[in-house]
Amino acid sequence: MKSNERIQWFHRKTVEQAYPNAHRLSEQFNMSLSQAKRDIRYMREVLSAPLEYSKEGRGYYYTHDYSLPVFQTSSNDEDYSGVMAPLEGDISDSSINPLIQMQLPYGATIEVSDKLAVLELKPFIVEKLGRNSYQCEFHSTELFLAAILSIDASIRITSPEWLRQRLISSARRILESNEELD
Repeated sequence: MKSNERIQWFHRKTVEQAYPNAHRLSEQFNMSLSQAKRDIRYMREVLSAPLEYSKEGRGYYYTHDYSLPVFQTSSNDEDYSGVMAPLEGDISDSSINPLIQMQLPYGATIEVSDKLAVLELKPFIVEKLGRNSYQCEFHSTELFLAAILSIDASIRITSPEWLRQRLISSARRILESNEELD
């Protein structure tokens, strides 16, 4: 069974609030428990899925709204290497584009009052929600956050919370890395 099918099943069960766990995943796809745990770790670390474990439900749930990216891979891919290897190189490499297709793009709501910043974010903006509020869609959280960080304007992510926290974490890491040495 392909890894993306397992991850889509796990995502669907999580959205249905069925509290899937590594044991259920391994049983569903007749695979080792350690592989099931690797799939869950992949969802959390690589796909930035806001998964938390519930002791009461004995499984995972999403802490915030989340849309799962669907990777398009060749029919003989049995693991993530065919998808992830190109991503480790230059992000602007055009050979990446045919490899990844998002069935459901990530979404975010932002507040920005600077008209030039709105123009720069135009590739991500799909709808104006109100005064200075915009709905954005994007396929790569890294590219979206990089765009926000590179624009010289005040921009606030109002939702989802997991994306806002990721931006804050990235900004803190950048600040800490560039503090003056005493």
